Amino acid sequence: MKKLLVNADDLGLSSAINAGIIQAHVSGIVTSTSIVASGQAFDEGVELARLHPDLGVGVHLTLVEENAVASNVPALAPRGVLPQTYGELVKKVVTGRIRLLDIEREFRAQIERCLLAGLKPTHLDSHQHTHALPLIFPIAIRMASEYAIPGIRIPRGIPACRDLSANRFACNFVSSIGAADHAPLYGTLRKRRIDARPPSAHSRSPPRWHQ
Repeated sequence: MKKLLVNADDLGLSSAINAGIIQAHVSGIVTSTSIVASGQAFDEGVELARLHPDLGVGVHLTLVEENAVASNVPALAPRGVLPQTYGELVKKVVTGRIRLLDIEREFRAQIERCLLAGLKPTHLDSHQHTHALPLIFPIAIRMASEYAIPGIRIPRGIPACRDLSANRFACNFVSSIGAADHAPLYGTLRKRRIDARPPSAHSRSPPRWHQ
């Protein structure tokens, strides 16, 4: 039996966004949200989540546009600030100027901040689907497994492992895209070519996440 999940990203980013998400949950069809650990209204978002226990809360992993949560990620966040754009992040990751270890540390810091606040994350997703980038996706899978987070968003069409579950986060992930329809978006890593456009918010194929 299929289950419809209507998720609202960016809880914790601002008070206005928090209010909109809660209104859409109470009076609309939103059943799930994902919280930004580095958001200015994170504490308020946590409290609102506590007041609405029927609202599932995931972690909205963030690698661009915000301040870092981790303090020991100099390649990812010089002076504590994450890359300002999706394109900047992709270029630095592909060329090795951002260490994958820094990304893992930042993911851990964001997840652990949510856990320390008393949240029980239902899933992982990310701002602009950065967790689904080929070099980053295995890190996101590993974090979900280690922290026993039962779901992870799989943007439709991304050539990721289709056999994901709470107990089986094993994936032989191909480092190069190999899918012609995604080459313009993510580039071909073997040739170090990128067209760093963020996924469109109005894509005809909406993202989904597996449990």
